Amino acid sequence: MTDFLSSEIIDKISSILLKKLTEKEKQIILKQFGEYSFKVIRAEVYYILTEKKKIIEQRAEVNFSFLYTIARNYFQDKFLKGRIHHILKEESLPELLGKSTSHSVITFLFVEEMVEIITNNLSDKEIETLCWMIFNKKYPSEENPFLSTLSRDAKYKRWNRLKRKLNSLFKEYGSFNEEEFTLFCELYMSTTCKKFRLKG
Repeated sequence: MTDFLSSEIIDKISSILLKKLTEKEKQIILKQFGEYSFKVIRAEVYYILTEKKKIIEQRAEVNFSFLYTIARNYFQDKFLKGRIHHILKEESLPELLGKSTSHSVITFLFVEEMVEIITNNLSDKEIETLCWMIFNKKYPSEENPFLSTLSRDAKYKRWNRLKRKLNSLFKEYGSFNEEEFTLFCELYMSTTCKKFRLKG
């Protein structure tokens, strides 16, 4: 493959990259670049293959799979791992995840994004209601500081209304598996709920 920088090859690699992204990865990319996502991916594919041009040309045989692997590895490092460089430096991360827990970096980023999305789409009353429910699940034997002025029936009525809204948000932005939901609760309690209590 002599002309590996041709538009045809670049377009093909870019298209496959986009198709092979998981739904969570697509959300990350789309949030950053929106309708320009494919153009950005294409430009980055061209850039990395140009950067690696000398190395590629030294190979006796260059096939599409080899070029795709170069582009994919670069793309993951820059856009999917690079965006959470700050997370890895946070002292609170090991405490949050626990020494025995091995959440992937991509999982953590997805959950962090979802915490932000959920919070931005909820009113203060809805945020407190979600904090109340998470606290109930995590600390069932402790006194719940959220919605303390409401009756039990009023709390559950709020929760039932909120569940419908949350289901709609999860359907639009992505649902959780068990690991992600557990991490979401931990992160939501340690960030949004903590700030809410301080604000109140």
